[in-house]
Amino acid sequence: MFQPTHTHASPLTSEQLAMLRLIRGKGIGPATFYKLMDHYGTAEKAVDAAEAGQVKASVAPINVVQEEQKALQKIGAGMVFYTDDHYPAALKMLPDAPPVLTYLGDVALLQRKQVALVGSRNASAHGCRFTQKLAADLSAQGWCVTSGLARGIDTAAHKGGLSGEGKTIAVLGGGLDHIYPPENAPLYKEIAQNGVIIAETPIGTPPTAQSFPKRNRIVAGLSAGVVVVEAARKSGSLITAQQAGEQGREVLAVPGHPSDPRSHGANHLIRQGATLITSAADIIEAVQNFKFEAPVIHTPKFFTREELDDMRPEEEPTLALELPAASNVDVTVESLEAKIMQALSATPTAIDDVVQAVGAPTAAVTATLSEMEMDGIITRGTGGFVALKS
Repeated sequence: MFQPTHTHASPLTSEQLAMLRLIRGKGIGPATFYKLMDHYGTAEKAVDAAEAGQVKASVAPINVVQEEQKALQKIGAGMVFYTDDHYPAALKMLPDAPPVLTYLGDVALLQRKQVALVGSRNASAHGCRFTQKLAADLSAQGWCVTSGLARGIDTAAHKGGLSGEGKTIAVLGGGLDHIYPPENAPLYKEIAQNGVIIAETPIGTPPTAQSFPKRNRIVAGLSAGVVVVEAARKSGSLITAQQAGEQGREVLAVPGHPSDPRSHGANHLIRQGATLITSAADIIEAVQNFKFEAPVIHTPKFFTREELDDMRPEEEPTLALELPAASNVDVTVESLEAKIMQALSATPTAIDDVVQAVGAPTAAVTATLSEMEMDGIITRGTGGFVALKS
């Protein structure tokens, strides 16, 4: 069984068990939880009052939360409560901070200074390469890189963060045992060994489209700033930027080519006042003196509520399909061209990066690129770089 090397879980106290019964109760979210704690002083008294019918709250049965604890122990995971020293101080400032987080990995990383890197799942090869370099440079300077373990920009951010001493934190939309997307299972294991993975929802909970905005508030709340690298105009990552602005965090964005739809969201943020950045040094300059204080919830800074409601929701989780071995796959020109289109943008990208992004033989990629060039779809520059024709 896979076991992370840095998890140190300890038995729960009676008060922690009571807190868990409260937050796992039906209809009890963070706001109700904190109201009950303020009124009764302790979780144990709040649970007693609920069981006596003195409050309209349904707490989780003791055996349910004990089973959750056993399930976490089985995978080498633990819990951190908002009253614990390891609970991230930045996140604790939020009025809707999760009362408890489950974690897998080095829980001490939650106390490190953090920057979130987010963006499109449908990212270009150039965007992923740039993100990975940003994350690596930040991590080398001791900044922990936080993201959501999604495809594209998130994946690149985690990989870059793992390369330095700052490491990385992955915030999941479901329980700790639900790896989404499934193809990130190897990255999940690497983060559990050398970083930390956290979740607000109980183990065994699958991610849903509705759970990702809740995850995004945690990504923003942990961080001194949120950097958007590539994002379409209705990308869910822009919700993270909006939440960061409302939480009083720095919002930063990487400018992109105007003709690339994946840059429209980041470019819009810059027009609305987000800090334009082109390097890790720019990010550090913007966030290094950030003071985590109790945030004032602001009115929308970057988007209207109507625009937020119209943003494309995160995709529903899907099961990983069993695919034939790569050697048996017939890579047709049509399917390969679509993959190359996905990887390219108006920004010149090295052919080697395109080959890596599409996962096809070099000869097949170069042949397809030649046909795309003759069809006027791409332009070829010096030094082995190609770009979509704008």
